[in-house]
Amino acid sequence: MQESHPLFGELEYDDYEGYITKTVVAFSGQEKEIELVISETNGNGGIEKEHCEAYEAMLANWDNIVPDVLQAIIEYQNEHWDDTDHTQSYPKFKTVEDVLENVELISIRIEAQPHEYLEIEGRFIVLLFSAEWVNNDYRLLSVALVNEKVIHVTDQDI
Repeated sequence: MQESHPLFGELEYDDYEGYITKTVVAFSGQEKEIELVISETNGNGGIEKEHCEAYEAMLANWDNIVPDVLQAIIEYQNEHWDDTDHTQSYPKFKTVEDVLENVELISIRIEAQPHEYLEIEGRFIVLLFSAEWVNNDYRLLSVALVNEKVIHVTDQDI
C-alpha cells in the first residue's frame, strides 16, 4: 500500500517495519540515498505527530548530530575492539576518517517514542550503519538518539 505524506513524501507500508521511503542525506560531506523508516511505535497504523517532530528536529540539528555520532562510534569501537578476533582484524579507530572508511549509513528509523526499556522520554531516532568490523553475524551498528543526542551504540538492531 502506498501513501503520500506532506513531510515524508511517497511511502510504502510494510506490516513489519511501518512506513518506508528513500531519502538523500549528507553524511560527512557525501550525499547518499538511504532508507527512511517511520516505525509504528504506537501501533495504531498511522504516522504520529511525534514522528514528524523527531524528523524535523533531526534535520534542523543534523550538522551537530553527525560529529557526535562519529565520535560515539569511535568510542564504541575502541571499547569493543579486543572482544573478538574479528574486531582485531580492523584498525582501532582514531579519527573520523577511520570511521568513514569502515561504516556506511544505510537507514534512519524514526520512532514515535523511545522503547520502554530505555526509561527515557523524548524524540527517538535510530541510525543504522553497515559496519563490517562489528561482528561476523550482523555487520550492523545502531546508534540511538534521544532529543538529537547519542544515548546508545550497539551491534544489535534496536
